[in-house]
Amino acid sequence: MENELLEKAFRIHQRLCNLEKDESAKGAGGKPPQANSNVAGHAAGFMVAEDGSSYEELGFLIDRGASPRLVHLGDLTVQGDITGKWLAKISRSLGCKKPVHDLIVVGNLKVLGDLIDDVGLGLSVSGDVACNFLDSGRGHKEVLGNLTSIFGILGRGNDGMLKVGGVVNAPYIVVDDQQMPRTAQCEYIYIEGAEGFEAESVGIGRSTGAKHGWGWHYYDDPQSYLKPEVLSEEDGFDPYGFFDLVKSGLNPFLPPSR
Repeated sequence: MENELLEKAFRIHQRLCNLEKDESAKGAGGKPPQANSNVAGHAAGFMVAEDGSSYEELGFLIDRGASPRLVHLGDLTVQGDITGKWLAKISRSLGCKKPVHDLIVVGNLKVLGDLIDDVGLGLSVSGDVACNFLDSGRGHKEVLGNLTSIFGILGRGNDGMLKVGGVVNAPYIVVDDQQMPRTAQCEYIYIEGAEGFEAESVGIGRSTGAKHGWGWHYYDDPQSYLKPEVLSEEDGFDPYGFFDLVKSGLNPFLPPSR
């Protein structure tokens, strides 16, 4: 076992432990939210657009035909998680009876909670995005600015994608066959899975520059670096168990030897 990975994990853990309690509210710019702060479920400042073509000039790659989209013009702060349930509640309050799975923000988006794609969420943001944790599923997500995810990013499956025009700041990037950023500006750890994170297919990135796969070289015996709580004989690596430890203030990696 190589101690350099465990030492890096310990530094990341210490950094997260030293965050101020309201750090997640500050986002990429290091400032607390200002105007247009929306308590979860309130529809102030939103509208429903039947056609997203008028926003393509901003640089978004919008598909889904004429499906209705939830649109917010200006900076948006959401207090709580963004989920499919949140999206449906806002849309219904605006009188939209059709299912809405797309959110367009013409400005910056701060989520004082997690950003969770549980409905194939289509997300287009013209500015920066900041959240506690990003769970990227089947939807197409595009951030033209920077992306800050306090606890990390999870990308699941090749049906979805995450595109970031600026820099990524996230301590852990965990990916299972999704097209998305695989490096960050801050000190971070990259974990790659396949086939649903089966034990034999999980890799922990050691360095970039490989000419195969996603361009990474990997540590040998990656499971030996992780705590048993994020591993199981049947399911292999548990990404949600991993991030549960991170968000609860625990280090998902074993401590470095001294």
